[in-house]
Amino acid sequence: MKDPAAKYLKVVSGQEVNLSPKGIVVQCCDGAVKIEVLKNGKINLYAQDEIVISVKGEINVDAKRMVKMLGGKAIQIGSVKGGRLILDKKGNIVVTGVEARMN
Repeated sequence: MKDPAAKYLKVVSGQEVNLSPKGIVVQCCDGAVKIEVLKNGKINLYAQDEIVISVKGEINVDAKRMVKMLGGKAIQIGSVKGGRLILDKKGNIVVTGVEARMN
């Protein structure tokens, strides 16, 4: 049974908006893709296949405690000029670039 304090808008094709005392949930594909904006200050993004963030400017991440990234197979950070940092599932760190400087 659904919460009577919540308001729902759902269409036959599987998209839903849920406004509840806990926050706002927008989902598509019967929950395969979901965005939660919660009153406790959290924002959760879920996707079955891929999440793409694309901007013309900058992306800034500022965490007072920790930035955590987990990848099942690997984590790769790279630049358009060719520099790469790869952390693979075996625990190896691979750093590549067009030029290396050490101070």
